[in-house]
Amino acid sequence: LLLKGIHEERFAPLYKAHLTPKARLREGRALALGKLASSAIDVSDGLAKDVGHICDESGVGVAIRLADIPLSPELKEAASLLGEDPFCWALAGGEDYQLLFTVPPEKASQVRQALYPTPVSEIGLILAPQEGRYLLLPDGSKRPLEPEGWDHFA
Repeated sequence: LLLKGIHEERFAPLYKAHLTPKARLREGRALALGKLASSAIDVSDGLAKDVGHICDESGVGVAIRLADIPLSPELKEAASLLGEDPFCWALAGGEDYQLLFTVPPEKASQVRQALYPTPVSEIGLILAPQEGRYLLLPDGSKRPLEPEGWDHFA
């Protein structure tokens, strides 16, 4: 929107999120002090690239459920206006500064309590490395999860 010179009040939450991101410090501390997460990273290079960092460092695979990636109404509207796929932005865009973390299933309710009132979205599953990295599409099919996103060395 900014690159296209579109400055409309209805997109104010998007401009604010991009221009003045809010680091999730309280949430990160809660995860660390409660020993709740088995891995964590902020999404600054794009969800696909940053989940790839977790997979690389942990030696695991991942399945991301595309339909469970939270998208704001403003993001969907902006994508529609520009003829873009909002999920491409979520996967390969950056500067989100949301926390992406893995949690053993038995700790899920503890995480929700510890992070309240911050919403928590469960978007996927950690897999054995040989199962690979893929997106689960709403129709049940799979698509390889490409490590798209910001590359600091490109």
